[in-house]
Amino acid sequence: MEKVKSEMVRVEHQMSEKLKEKVDLEIARVATR
Repeated sequence: MEKVKSEMVRVEHQMSEKLKEKVDLEIARVATR
């Protein structure tokens, strides 16, 4: 059970990282216009 929990936390972390990257890219794109 612990393994599943840590796996979910890891996946959530990856998703939030990707989301942050995406947001950063959008901000950069708008800022450089």
